[in-house]
Amino acid sequence: MSTGARDGATHFDSDVCTPDDFTRMRPAIEAIGRDVRAEVIVRSTLVESSNVASQAP
Repeated sequence: MSTGARDGATHFDSDVCTPDDFTRMRPAIEAIGRDVRAEVIVRSTLVESSNVASQAP
């Protein structure tokens, strides 16, 4: 099993970034895009109540 998380913060002097800002941010923006498009599989670690009931004595 693999678990991952991303954290980040930004601060800009204006509402529009400069070309240099974009060049520096591009790898992070592309990584976020890959994460959004990635397949996510969620598996519950909770035991189903019907399964517990069938195993009761």
